[in-house]
Amino acid sequence: MHQSVFSLSATVTLRECNSTFRLTIVYEPSQSNTKRAFLQEIASLKPPPGIRWLVLGDFNLIRQAADKNNSNINPTLMAHFQSTLNSCELKEIHLQNRKFTWSNERLRPTLVRLDRVFCNTGWDTLFENHVLQALSSSISDHCPLLLSNTSGPGRPKTFRFESFWTKMPGFLETLPLSPHVSFAPLNTANIVLIPKKEGADRVQDYRPISLIHGLGKWIAKTLALQVAPFLDNLVSQAQSAFIKMRSIHDNFLFVRNLVRRLHCSRTPTLFLKLDIAKAFDSVRWDYLLDLLQKRGFPLRWTNWIVALLNSASSRVLLNGIPGKVITHGRGLRQGDPLSPFLFILAIDPIQRLLEVATDTGALARMQDRFARLKTSIYADDAAIFINPSASEIHITSQILSNFGMVSGLHTNFLKSKVLPISCDHLDLNSVLQDFPAIRSTFPIKYLGLPLTYKRLHRVDY
Repeated sequence: MHQSVFSLSATVTLRECNSTFRLTIVYEPSQSNTKRAFLQEIASLKPPPGIRWLVLGDFNLIRQAADKNNSNINPTLMAHFQSTLNSCELKEIHLQNRKFTWSNERLRPTLVRLDRVFCNTGWDTLFENHVLQALSSSISDHCPLLLSNTSGPGRPKTFRFESFWTKMPGFLETLPLSPHVSFAPLNTANIVLIPKKEGADRVQDYRPISLIHGLGKWIAKTLALQVAPFLDNLVSQAQSAFIKMRSIHDNFLFVRNLVRRLHCSRTPTLFLKLDIAKAFDSVRWDYLLDLLQKRGFPLRWTNWIVALLNSASSRVLLNGIPGKVITHGRGLRQGDPLSPFLFILAIDPIQRLLEVATDTGALARMQDRFARLKTSIYADDAAIFINPSASEIHITSQILSNFGMVSGLHTNFLKSKVLPISCDHLDLNSVLQDFPAIRSTFPIKYLGLPLTYKRLHRVDY
């Protein structure tokens, strides 16, 4: 047994399983001038590699702002606390049934999470069925905690990447020395189905949420940060999603103002509001990689994209247990920090195809002298203005069809709409024969806002 200023440590031996671990019980007084010394003491108690370690007690510190019910916090101490935990390779054991563990028991109480339990990976692996619960706090301002190990077989433990591993000596040197280790286990995603409504009993009633592996997400984030500054020069001005200094409001104002000017000038026009079927899920990888090469992306950066795409897999979590591995053949994972940037690069050629068709005379230019573009794209929401002629509808339909075949981004005509502007004198039935979208009228919702050429009323919102 070893006693220090703020802690008491002992070696615990379990005869049943012939295992041992290091137990450290801490108590940090509430005085501010002792907190740094307290954290230094914890860091000094870190055992040698291979020894299981459990640390618990009243820390009198918080890790994040959510650990307290008011804004009276010390960000510097929070950062120092987290840094100490990282250096000690400790992770917190989740408290199941309570958020705070201490109250000052006043009329408007201050609630704080002061009592905590931490362990290292060795202890967590030995006691894989551990459960931490809060007990009644009727006789104290602190909430007692009960740490137990449930009996029976436990759930299969999923691998979790710890951020402090990257700071350990030799981490970066070790990665290139492991060519025989597949990247695939580090690029998995667990899919959780969240019900959209009460009593959900169909697949359509659930919303899938993808929980991507920490290391795969870290690599994707690094690649995303590298490409983000160049997107403004790479992507057409018609697209404003996910690009710094561009806004969804730019798209809406452009479309709204153009619709109103065309209506006021009585210029016959067709407004096509397109829906891309399962946009993120249907991008073809061969098309995307060929596009990146043609746009001049570095080979090393592109190879990382290839590695991320080819190694990606998903599993559906059912009652917390991962199911069979689902390998991917196309599409971009939602929740991946790189996916939005890859998607807007993938959909950008549709704007350029329409520009080429306009430059060659296949499509007429906009008669509105203020409109530089005839398209507006926000992520997978596309809007196109064309003349109400059968030839332009046919050419536009061919462009969309060919683009869909090459890229995998097909137009869903069942959800797409055609809205005539000043076309009352035209026979649109013959004009729209090659474009089987829904014919609609203003007002409609565009990018979540009501769009019309008339004055809006309350019922339109």
